[in-house]
Amino acid sequence: MTDRIATAQLRPFGPLTPLIAALVLVLGGFYLARDFLILQDGLVINELGRLGRDFVNVWHGGDLALHGRAAILYDVDGYRESLWRALALKGIYAYSYPPHSLLLAAPFSILPYWAALLLWTIAGLGLFVHAARPYLAAAGLPWWLAALLPAGFVNIWAAQYGFLVGALALYGWRHIEARPPNAGIAFAMMTVKPHLGLMTALAMLLRGDWRTIGFAVAATAALGALAALLFGWHLWPAYLGGSVSLHANLLTGTGMAFHGMMPTLTAAVLRTSLADWIAPPAQIVWATIAVWGIWRCARARIPAMDMGLITSSAIFLVLPYAFIYDMTVYSLAALVFAARATGPAARTQRLVLAIAFILPLVQMSLTDADIWVAPLILVAAFLVQVRIATATAISGRDAPEDAGAAR
Repeated sequence: MTDRIATAQLRPFGPLTPLIAALVLVLGGFYLARDFLILQDGLVINELGRLGRDFVNVWHGGDLALHGRAAILYDVDGYRESLWRALALKGIYAYSYPPHSLLLAAPFSILPYWAALLLWTIAGLGLFVHAARPYLAAAGLPWWLAALLPAGFVNIWAAQYGFLVGALALYGWRHIEARPPNAGIAFAMMTVKPHLGLMTALAMLLRGDWRTIGFAVAATAALGALAALLFGWHLWPAYLGGSVSLHANLLTGTGMAFHGMMPTLTAAVLRTSLADWIAPPAQIVWATIAVWGIWRCARARIPAMDMGLITSSAIFLVLPYAFIYDMTVYSLAALVFAARATGPAARTQRLVLAIAFILPLVQMSLTDADIWVAPLILVAAFLVQVRIATATAISGRDAPEDAGAAR
């Protein structure tokens, strides 16, 4: 066991490890430096962006809520006009998060933008590293690798919710059996980006985690009610009425630069020469594979922490609308399962997981070159992870019986 852990620490991807490490550091460094190289004045990139990019929505949305102007958050035209007046920004910005996200956004908006962005980044990264430590330790990997994940670099560049939602998912699955209330609260807080928790909900249902489900539902309702009391009950129908159409328009719109940040099957189909009608049935096939994988893992009774990694990979097969900055746990899963790959298929499994590991950093370049392989990478890596997780669970249950027979 000690020898295997030492090997995992040094070469989680086998002989490919030095190459993967170099690619991550070079491409990750590029993501961190790219906006600094084109700053025009202070934190201004251009009239379409500021340093921290998507954090603009968090900071400005919270500011509107604090000043009693939350009513315009889900009025896309009104919101964009307010953003132009406040920060001279224009473009496709929209506040697409549910009302209880304002409970987090509002405190950050008290600070100047630069200070809020710095705190958001440091706190998010620190939280994610802390949440990922036991997952890495269980695979014989050092804790600091959590700070060097490919999707982490992208998330710092975009200043999105990737660290926070990822950390909450990791905390929830770590405590789901010993501390159901803690897990339920963590999963409830994940609903600031509710679509990312779909497979978590399915996995809990298949596992029968009823106490955690109860706490998650109650905590989500409490967060929603608190936001309504503080910022107005009218926000909920405005959000629910406009969110689906907003995201559908963003997904299917033409000439959107951010489409290159979507690794999903629907995004790939819509951007190629294939007929648009292919996208829905193709996405259903990918989602079916994801659901099968979760069912297979639940039936095999894989450890809860493994299920957390599997669900975070499955979500990118299910959703037509998802981004590479949300793939923080996805990157962690690829790393952890690669370190645990054993047997005759280990070399192939590590190769697949290595490609999946670096996907967040190369996705935009691939789409710029009209190479739409991300959906195939997603499904291949997911199947490999399911194979490793279920094999580990079965061998773990068989080990004590074998040991007993030997004695």
